[in-house]
This record gives sequence, structure tokens and C-alpha cells, in this order.
Amino acid sequence: QKAVFSLFLDDTIASNSWNVLPDTDLFCSTAVAFGDYLMSVGGTDSPGTQTHSSTLFIFSPALEKWLFIGNLPTARSHTICAMLSKGRLTVLGGQKRGARNSKIVEILHC
Repeated sequence: QKAVFSLFLDDTIASNSWNVLPDTDLFCSTAVAFGDYLMSVGGTDSPGTQTHSSTLFIFSPALEKWLFIGNLPTARSHTICAMLSKGRLTVLGGQKRGARNSKIVEILHC
């Protein structure tokens, strides 16, 4: 079973707890913080598949759901992502169809 977890941290450890977020329907995607949102990048549609995804979703805490916001130029899974200054999402490497490892680097201006 898939699950995405979120942990709210505050000053008192005793009050911290994990919450299960709604599924993204993707496996092997990468998550990165984007302001108050959590962004899900790429992935595959099921375990062991070669159907890679180019989707970008953000989790809205206010709406308590994932929102589709667009696609990467290259569909892939197992990436490394970082948010840079001025809202630039950098997506590095990963696996894509026909290639076990990818050397692609893409930058999205959010």
C-alpha cells in the first residue's frame, strides 16, 4: 500500500505526530518542499513498470489534496530534486524509458 506521510514539528516534541496524506498514484517519485507546499516530481505508475511519468503535483495543506500543476520535459523516476532561489526547481538524473540512468538536468521556473 502506498502512503505519503507528513510530520508537523513544533516546539514540544510530545505534540508532534504523523499524518497520512492522500495518495499521489505514483511510485518512485521525488518530493521537495516549495514554500508551504510539498511538490511530487515524476515517478512511475506502478512498481516495477517502465512507464515513467513527467507529472508535477503539489500538495495543498489548505485543500488537503494533491493538485496537478504540469509536466517535466522528460518523463523519469528516481530523480534528485532541489528548490533553488527565485522558485527554480532543479531535477537531476533519474531513470527514463530505455536508459537505466539519465544524465539530464532540467530547471523549472515556478
